Amino acid sequence: MLSLRKATAQERVQSLESNFVAWGAPLSLDQYLKREQHLENIIGSGLQTWVLTSQDGILLAHCETYLEDFEAHSFDSESKNIKSANGKCFSVASVFVPPQHRGNGYAKAMMTQLRNTFEKEGRCLLISALYSDIGPNFYSTIGWELYS
Repeated sequence: MLSLRKATAQERVQSLESNFVAWGAPLSLDQYLKREQHLENIIGSGLQTWVLTSQDGILLAHCETYLEDFEAHSFDSESKNIKSANGKCFSVASVFVPPQHRGNGYAKAMMTQLRNTFEKEGRCLLISALYSDIGPNFYSTIGWELYS
């Protein structure tokens, strides 16, 4: 059984060590960890690392979410009015599956469980930002819609 939960401090470091190979260059591991700690200090409580683990606690996938304020405006061409909405937005970033665990559907399971967790907690899903190195196709299969 797979379990998604908020990462402990130790699991956050483990996730950073895991994704260092993909995103750390040209920094050393120590420089990368210090940079990420600095960014975490700047962002504060809005940053959350999530981990997907196996029943025996093996870290299979991980990602980060950022809680941000947002304001959106759209123009209604029929009424000629501008519609506005504001609230909280969750940005999802750093979705990563260690190479030895790829091809097993763990990223899909994690993103599906993350979306379900947000819905259960009553978090605003009116808008979310998803930062991706792999493009929109994968994420569109699990419910994220591309708007540009």
